[in-house]
Amino acid sequence: MSRRRALAGTALMLALVLLAPAALGVNLARFMEYRAAVDGSGGTRGTAVVEVAFLSGSGDANCKGEFRPDGGGPAVEVDIAVRGRCEEGQRLPAVLVEPAAFHPDWWGRPTAWTAGTGTAQHLTPVIMVFLLLVLPVGVAFWAARKPLWRMCKLAVGPSRT
Repeated sequence: MSRRRALAGTALMLALVLLAPAALGVNLARFMEYRAAVDGSGGTRGTAVVEVAFLSGSGDANCKGEFRPDGGGPAVEVDIAVRGRCEEGQRLPAVLVEPAAFHPDWWGRPTAWTAGTGTAQHLTPVIMVFLLLVLPVGVAFWAARKPLWRMCKLAVGPSRT
């Protein structure tokens, strides 16, 4: 393999490693904010009032309504994250978290988190660490340009038959 191709491949893999978290929408500061909201130690506390409640095709509750801060202030139209089902007119204690600036428009609406929701947010860093640890293994196999069985044979050593 020529030196130029090796440098191009290295640059491509480095770009993937550096851009993977951004491409997957991971923002550690944002994760910490969601975690604080879910734990009840951050965000804006208030009451979420369900105005529209429906089940998605997968059976998950989709609740929309407005959030009213405890200390007063204007009501905000929000998506309401609820564990289980919700009903129109239902009032729930919640924590408001504003969406991150880089998220796509369909995710741009603020979310009011109720107790017991947002557990998937805790898994995001674990998934990212896994992806970033597995990526170098893939790069090594790609760089070797040898079939997997041949790489394993080289790792084990020659057969003695």
